[in-house]
Amino acid sequence: MKKLLFFALCLLLTVPLLAGCGKAGADKTSDASAASDSTAEDPDIVYKKPADVAGIDQTAEDPSNEVLTFSYDKEGRVTGCSYALDGHQIAIVYTYNDEENTVQLTAFSDDIVAALEEYDLPGAFDAARGFTEYKGYYFRGYNFQK
Repeated sequence: MKKLLFFALCLLLTVPLLAGCGKAGADKTSDASAASDSTAEDPDIVYKKPADVAGIDQTAEDPSNEVLTFSYDKEGRVTGCSYALDGHQIAIVYTYNDEENTVQLTAFSDDIVAALEEYDLPGAFDAARGFTEYKGYYFRGYNFQK
């Protein structure tokens, strides 16, 4: 039920993005790094990246916990992450482009786009690789370590 509600929330929050409202900045990269400083460009938007909010058990099949909740596609890739931060609901939608082997991350703080980032994915998806953190976001099935 939680996953269904999260999916509905993600769909509802995608409408403002498609309408062109909100604030966004893009960053396409394939460099590995630890969790970075993660504040939105607009100081009035409350947003921090998931790894800056809570750690997860990266060995778990589904590391959702009392702070972070994840959703997945049929292949097992992370398609969403949600959490509360300072009274605001944060929802991150992961959109994969298999042709270009990239992922676009759209983060919403309530109904405002707080971040829009794109990253190159390091090779093919393999669920056996488990979870990893990359630039403050959590992924499953990709090895960003070089």
